[in-house]
Amino acid sequence: MLRKPVCCKCNVAYRVLENGVYVAEMYENNTKVYKLWCGDQWKCPICSHTIVAGFGKPTHNCDRDLEAEVIRLKNRGATVFHDKEVRNGKITTDHD
Repeated sequence: MLRKPVCCKCNVAYRVLENGVYVAEMYENNTKVYKLWCGDQWKCPICSHTIVAGFGKPTHNCDRDLEAEVIRLKNRGATVFHDKEVRNGKITTDHD
């Protein structure tokens, strides 16, 4: 079974760029962190497109102060991406 993501444009497998990056899943018009996931950042060796994949269970659930946890992770040098809510092809904001 192929466990590496494949770039649809270039038809080659992505290469791991960084293990153990975090993705903060957002809600309430992207103002709060709902869950914090850990995965790996991958990069296409030809077009340089990057993705995050290989998630397991969320590392932290909404029962904690996840905004503070994101700040702690960033202060320790961790890479953190945000999975923002999208509606009608646009990232949601407070004024939508």
